[in-house]
Amino acid sequence: MMEPAPLSQAARSSRRLGIVIDNFTLSTWLCLAASIYGTLSYALPSAARALLLLPLAVLLLRTSDALLIFAGLRHNRWMDGVVQGTATAIPPDQQDDLIAGGTNGDIVVFLVGARINHPLGILAPGAKDFVDYFSSMARDLEKERKDFGMLGTSSWLANKERSSDNDILLIYYFRTVAGVEKFAHSEAHRKGWEWYTKWSKQYKHLALRHELYHVPAGHHENVFINSHPTLVGATAWSAEAPDDKGGADAWRNPLLMADKKALRTMWGRMGRGSEELRVH
Repeated sequence: MMEPAPLSQAARSSRRLGIVIDNFTLSTWLCLAASIYGTLSYALPSAARALLLLPLAVLLLRTSDALLIFAGLRHNRWMDGVVQGTATAIPPDQQDDLIAGGTNGDIVVFLVGARINHPLGILAPGAKDFVDYFSSMARDLEKERKDFGMLGTSSWLANKERSSDNDILLIYYFRTVAGVEKFAHSEAHRKGWEWYTKWSKQYKHLALRHELYHVPAGHHENVFINSHPTLVGATAWSAEAPDDKGGADAWRNPLLMADKKALRTMWGRMGRGSEELRVH
């Protein structure tokens, strides 16, 4: 059983920091650091020499940490949360049926992204409001996830499509298209969309996009090998608590080990094992 909590404040801060860092090129950050150090060296030479020891100490500590992990003398924290072996994500209420030869259910994949096409990145005109509205919609969707039928989300930054990366992509999984539409008519989304339609002609450097895929039963599958739960593997499916018990809703992660015969192949995980026999 798993209780899907919204992103912690630390996780939100880390994501925001990552966007800020990727907003400018590596050479820009290096030039900025060199300029600051050069100014200190000229104005406060003693302080500059002492300051130089800080990055050297951090580098030494991180190198030592990596070597200790490599030698097996320290716990490899990068493996924390990794599911060893081969796993697949199947909604808990469909697992028994799929293993018995049935099919899986529908799923909706909603991709929404934003990018700032301006040399100042997140410091560009309109960018603050743009980011604030975008973040507000994401928080509202997390908070009301059950009402919208939102199962889970993950966020990604563009991988070097250009020298600076402020292109963020959020991947959401929903039970139904109706849930996505309900979110589209929510107050948080309406306010954000009204702001964007009002200012998009003036702030043409603020880019927004989305893609929606409704995948019918028997036409999707997934596999995770020695992987931490991510994408659909990090979703959570709710099960209503019985009214007579008055308990809170239960949430379950859909990952299970794909060691049963019905789950060992692509066709089997889609619930179409009989088609695999015809293909081969």
